[in-house]
Amino acid sequence: MAVENSFDIACKIEMQEVTNALDQARREIATRYDLKGAKCDVTLEKNDITVTAPDDMKLKAVVDILQSRLHKRGVPLKALTYGEV
Repeated sequence: MAVENSFDIACKIEMQEVTNALDQARREIATRYDLKGAKCDVTLEKNDITVTAPDDMKLKAVVDILQSRLHKRGVPLKALTYGEV
């Protein structure tokens, strides 16, 4: 049966949606009370998103904001791979 029927699943990322999500995340980071005064940043270079924060708590908060914005824009979170902290 499997020889007769097959299908491929492909995941395509709209980079414009990623850029929009990053812009929204940056605006939210700038207005969040717990992140005020902290040097938190989200940058996009080609296909790499870099998140910087002064400590682990703020880093987790920024990553959570970024994930929620990406999800709302329809970008699958399974497309993200996380590097070392």
